[in-house]
Amino acid sequence: MDENNQRGFLATATSMGQTAYDVTKTVGHAMAGDFVGAAASAARNPLFRKLVSFVCAFVIFLIIVICSLPTMLLNALTGGEYGEYTEAQFRILNMASQINGLFLDEYNMELEGLVDLGISEDDITTDEPVPPISPYKIMAYFCAASLDGEADADVTIEDVVGDEEEVITGGIRIGTSPLPDTVERYRTDVEAAAMRYAISGYVDVLMAMMAQESGGRGNDVMQSAGSGYVHGAVTPESSIDGGVHYFAKCLEKANCSDPQDWAKLEVAVQAYNFGTGYINWLINRGYSGWTATNAAAYSDYMLQRYQENGSNITRYGDKQYIQHVFRYYHKSGSSNNPVDKIDIVHLLAMLREYEGEYYYHKHRRSEYEILFITNHDTDFFVDTVFHLTDAQFAAASSYEAVFEQLGNTEFGSFGNILGQASNLDSLPLTNAQVTRYLAIARATDPAISSARSQVLTVGLSLVGKVEYFWGGKYYGTGWNSEWGTLKKVTAAGDRTSGTYQPFGLDCSGFVDWAYRTAGVSDQLKAGGTWYQYNNTTPITAAQLQPGDLGFMLSGGRTTHVGIYVGKDSSGNRLWVHSQGGEGVVVGTCGFTHFREVVS
Repeated sequence: MDENNQRGFLATATSMGQTAYDVTKTVGHAMAGDFVGAAASAARNPLFRKLVSFVCAFVIFLIIVICSLPTMLLNALTGGEYGEYTEAQFRILNMASQINGLFLDEYNMELEGLVDLGISEDDITTDEPVPPISPYKIMAYFCAASLDGEADADVTIEDVVGDEEEVITGGIRIGTSPLPDTVERYRTDVEAAAMRYAISGYVDVLMAMMAQESGGRGNDVMQSAGSGYVHGAVTPESSIDGGVHYFAKCLEKANCSDPQDWAKLEVAVQAYNFGTGYINWLINRGYSGWTATNAAAYSDYMLQRYQENGSNITRYGDKQYIQHVFRYYHKSGSSNNPVDKIDIVHLLAMLREYEGEYYYHKHRRSEYEILFITNHDTDFFVDTVFHLTDAQFAAASSYEAVFEQLGNTEFGSFGNILGQASNLDSLPLTNAQVTRYLAIARATDPAISSARSQVLTVGLSLVGKVEYFWGGKYYGTGWNSEWGTLKKVTAAGDRTSGTYQPFGLDCSGFVDWAYRTAGVSDQLKAGGTWYQYNNTTPITAAQLQPGDLGFMLSGGRTTHVGIYVGKDSSGNRLWVHSQGGEGVVVGTCGFTHFREVVS
């Protein structure tokens, strides 16, 4: 052993001996109850100090991991849930879409009214953007109306604008009847069950349903004994558990994940009364959501089926269940977060109170111009709808700025709600242009599958060649010789209905045709956008790949669908889709929800 090794060996042995001595001394102090002496003895040893430092660091690491674990798990399970966008952004965009949908419907009502008078659409003009007013401004007014003076007081909208909760929304009166005490006494039980089945946001809806079902009287307070979810003796507790469990299934079936998604919430609530077969019936017939008319039609349909099978029942379910339930709906709880202040259900209710007033027309000889109400009443929303004070109006400006910032994403182009978009190719593409778009797809996803490439190739082949036609479908593959020939629009619900137009494809018809002609999938041909939305796999923005589908929602209902091409050099998402007024085009578009057809 050389001299250096000897010195190293002696140093190590000395250190180990010192450590053994310190350990013995430390243990002796501890056994004698002298914990201060034990700590002092341990602190004098370098090995002990390193060990303590390591243990402390490890404990801190564990705390950090444990605290962040729920978020990590959530992101792992959902792909970040909202990709690069926050929950607040998605809520703002969803609410903006529903508000814009209301104004778009109002515009179409005015237009259809003029056409019904025998006025040619060629004689009707408008310089109004549709929607004509920023949804962020409308949300800001609503939010500011809850402020008491300049302070963000903990008050509700009713404290400011009176009994606006009692207005009509699509024929539904909200909150006109108090929740009975016999129902209110079960709130704690409902909250516990809602937490069990992960639908805590729907407690107020469940309370309203109980009020309609039983008024809180008897044992089967949720009238759920026949649902298959009540086990054992029927008691108020088991009825609540079974009813909440069943309603959770109705929400899942209706694809309702947010109590502010009014359209899907209506479907889920009606399904609690009719059964989930009602949802299947809606999908199979291409309905985009609940209406009083289709609820009555489903009730009559089921009644006829039962009677044909020998039953002597005289009615099936409650045709007015939605109206009956929501008269007891009183949303509780409020947050000082501006986003949380916007209860879209009641905001839409307030706006719909003025249904038919937003648009008017003036004419000069044979020319008619559609105008928005603010052309003759600039303070209509401030004074008439929301009754804002000067302080509230001032606060609304700051709220609007917040909402605009949250909505300032590429999804925020709600001016495109009519399908109008900039930066699009609407003329037949050359081979070089098709190749360029396919190169964009490959740059977006270098591992793009041949199936997805073929869908895009086929879809791009129709750009500029096929017109938009409301209700237009073609269940063959390849080119249809009837495209471009005049045909009568037989599908209801559009301003072109009943007129003759060049035959072509609507948005869902185009998507279905592209997938079938490419030989990739025929699962999209059974219905419109609502069917395609519900029969494809949801994905996040971060998971979007060329060939996936994008959907627009207005009022919670699907209004448009297109096929994702990829991101251009500026980072804009490009889509190929059949657009109203244009036909098959490729360019940017404000799709907000994404689905996958093939992996």
